[in-house]
This record gives sequence, structure tokens and C-alpha cells, in this order.
Amino acid sequence: MQILRDHLKPRGLTAGFGGGIGLTDSLIHQQDIRRAIGIAREVPGDRLVEALDISLRAPTLSSKKNAAGLRLAPDDLDWRHGEGPQLTGPGEAVLMACAGRSDALADLDGPGLETLRARVTGFALLSGL
Repeated sequence: MQILRDHLKPRGLTAGFGGGIGLTDSLIHQQDIRRAIGIAREVPGDRLVEALDISLRAPTLSSKKNAAGLRLAPDDLDWRHGEGPQLTGPGEAVLMACAGRSDALADLDGPGLETLRARVTGFALLSGL
């Protein structure tokens, strides 16, 4: 019980952006595991919006670079980002693909898809993922 009392206030890198970094990191890695073992999960929209916003500012993620020049328009969220060829699909897949997860590309559509595919698969090839 003392360990809980000692850690009531979040600190460290994951506490950044009001806990948004921890939320985004946890959500992405949880979805990595769920997608790999075939267990779907509907992530609440408010969490996806927060994670999408954070991911596009997080220097440790490739989302900002991958999404550059694209219009992100999830079809299940009231959230839009960017200008250019549009990318549509579930918000979870938009988040995952922009974060470099190539398996999420299959859930997306739109004129921006091939641009994102080239960026994500190029990154995966270079990084050994």
C-alpha cells in the first residue's frame, strides 16, 4: 500500500502532456499486442482523439513525419488533421498506421493511403521492423 501512496502523482516522461504520453504509449503498445493475436478492441473515441493529438507531437513517434501532407479523417471520430490527400478508416487504424504499424494500413482507404504506405513500409524496412 505504501508504494501506491508514494506514487500518487505521476512523474517521469510518461506523465508529460497531462499523462497523454503514457496514454498514447500504452494504447499503441496494447493495440500492437491485440492486433498480433487477433483480439479486437473498440478504443473509446475520447482516448483515440487524445492519442492522435499526442502522437502527432511526440518526438519519439514517426506519426508527424508519416502524416505530413496528408489529411487524416477517421470515419468514426469527429477529428481531422492536416491538408492534402485524404486518409480514412477507423481512428485506431489511423493512429497505428501513422505510428508506423504497417498492419493497420489494410484498414485504411483514400487517396493518401499509398503515400502513407510508402512512408510506413519504407520506415519498417529501414528499421528492421
